[in-house]
Amino acid sequence: MKRAVIFLNGNKPPRNLVFETIKTTDTIICADGGAKHVIAAGLTPHSIIGDLDSLSLQLQKRLRRLQIEWVTFPADKDFTDSELAVKYAIEKGFLEIVVLGLVGDRIDHMLANITFFTNVVKNTTDCLLQVVEEKQTMYYVRKKLVMTGQKGQVVSLLSLDGDARGVSTTGLRWKLQNEVLRFGESRGVSNEFIAKNATVSVEKGIILVIQNK
Repeated sequence: MKRAVIFLNGNKPPRNLVFETIKTTDTIICADGGAKHVIAAGLTPHSIIGDLDSLSLQLQKRLRRLQIEWVTFPADKDFTDSELAVKYAIEKGFLEIVVLGLVGDRIDHMLANITFFTNVVKNTTDCLLQVVEEKQTMYYVRKKLVMTGQKGQVVSLLSLDGDARGVSTTGLRWKLQNEVLRFGESRGVSNEFIAKNATVSVEKGIILVIQNK
């Protein structure tokens, strides 16, 4: 399955995290200012999406010399650059998407993206979407997730699309067996690995699984 790595304009991901995440076969897509993070890592984006308000004219001029696809939009629009970048990836047939640079100074953008990603996973068949940050990785799960970790490593489960039903886990300290995680409740916060491998499965709904590093 071909994979897209999307850089958002949040905090700059550490260089080592970028290279631990990206594969040579990945397509790099930038939501506007996310291109700064790609260039800082010494890489070149394949596509830049957005209204370009977060890219200096000097950097734009530099990037225009490279073989990059530009998909530009007016500043007055109904969607954020992040949403446009993810929609672009889906339209291009990418069903595995990794997002970097989600967390930043704009909590409104971050929350909008977290909820938007829920709809992407809900409405796109077989879409795998994860968010990679320096201190945690976030997985959107609507069927089953297998994780690798260390004993005591913290994992939280949050229902995002109403109540999640038929939730079961293995390899975690507080085991769930065909149970309900209710939307807006904190029951799934701060579980822990008790084995090298852990699984989370859900029969109905979408769960955000946050694995701390």
